[in-house]
Amino acid sequence: MLYVFLKTARKNPSAISLADAAEIAAQGRRHIPGYRSNDNSMQSSASPSPILCSTSMNDRLPSPQQEASAPLEAPQELQKSDTDKPSSSVSGASSVFVSSHTGVHIVLPTSASHATVPASITSLHHCVVDMTVPTADGRPFAGLVIKGVTESLLLCGQVDGPAHITGVKHSTIVVSCHQFRMHDCVDVDVYLSCSSRPIIEDCSNIRFGNIPEIYAPKSVDSTQPNLWDQVQDFKWIKVEQSPNWSIINESEIVPHDVWENIVPGGPGASVDSILKSVKVILS
Repeated sequence: MLYVFLKTARKNPSAISLADAAEIAAQGRRHIPGYRSNDNSMQSSASPSPILCSTSMNDRLPSPQQEASAPLEAPQELQKSDTDKPSSSVSGASSVFVSSHTGVHIVLPTSASHATVPASITSLHHCVVDMTVPTADGRPFAGLVIKGVTESLLLCGQVDGPAHITGVKHSTIVVSCHQFRMHDCVDVDVYLSCSSRPIIEDCSNIRFGNIPEIYAPKSVDSTQPNLWDQVQDFKWIKVEQSPNWSIINESEIVPHDVWENIVPGGPGASVDSILKSVKVILS
């Protein structure tokens, strides 16, 4: 049996609770179904940061999509399905999920690093997700799947295998991986470390930059290449440069102090302020 909990990070007094998350989601749906209201709303400006997710790795994060009037229950015991693969980890977990959230800052804790398991990030809007902590001590995710994400910042940590990104729009992704595959994405900045040539397909306005030093792998073999800028566009067979991707201009690269001091969040920080700092949304 596995359990799911949410608690505040760094004892942040402004961190979001389950009740707050439900209220934000409910109020947002009154304006645009499935999404939060615009940045000028009280819900948007009050969006707290961050949540620390103390989640058993095989469990999906609780979604803040329930109605605010619904009673909030104690953490529920979850039954593993028949399709769950056996795991050699102590926790018996087989994967990490972050799914179905709007307008929240989620940080995976160190406890999610018990084993090298696959991870997925799906169905997010206007979120900040930080998955770097579990992989910082040399325990990368086995693989990564990102799908259906809009207007978000995804700090994906280190991935030992492939990273598959599909249907991402108006977002920024930071990841270190051995293989990078992107499909059907629009207006995405990718800060990347990759030991093979990145591949895009059916994408437009994708910009690449070298991974920020603060998120770069700490124990990389010096002989291992970083081919972050050697992008292949499978839908562009001409000799000329593909119009679907480019290198981020030096003047537009997010500065180191932003990654170090603003992106991690803290008391008084909001999802909006973080997304603005990395240019996911405009001021």
